[in-house]
Amino acid sequence: MISPRTSVITSTRVHTVTSSSVFQVGDSSRIQGTSKVYAVLREESLFLGNEGDFKDSVFTRSTPWSQLSHQVEMKQMNMSPYIAVKHINILGIGASSVFHIGSTGRVGLDSRIKNVRHLLSVPSVPPSS
Repeated sequence: MISPRTSVITSTRVHTVTSSSVFQVGDSSRIQGTSKVYAVLREESLFLGNEGDFKDSVFTRSTPWSQLSHQVEMKQMNMSPYIAVKHINILGIGASSVFHIGSTGRVGLDSRIKNVRHLLSVPSVPPSS
């Protein structure tokens, strides 16, 4: 068992937290985040109304969670009961991410993004010389 430590942070600034993300201050036993994004980029504003299907295999296949195949032995000696940080500045936390100050038992995060691009014309590639 790891001996508990106290986090001492002078200031924290997080501008944006989006898409199933977590900004956690304090201890937790488990953090679980899931994000599914279907992003469409078009050169022309055309909305068909029947798109954005989450039945694609990128969203339906099972997540290959890793399993520990053996026990991990760890010896730790903390010289101080504190973890001290002066300032943390984060622009954004997104797509099933975690910013956590404290201890946690288990973290499981799953982010799936399908990007679709509809372009009016395919750019020509100049011949190499």
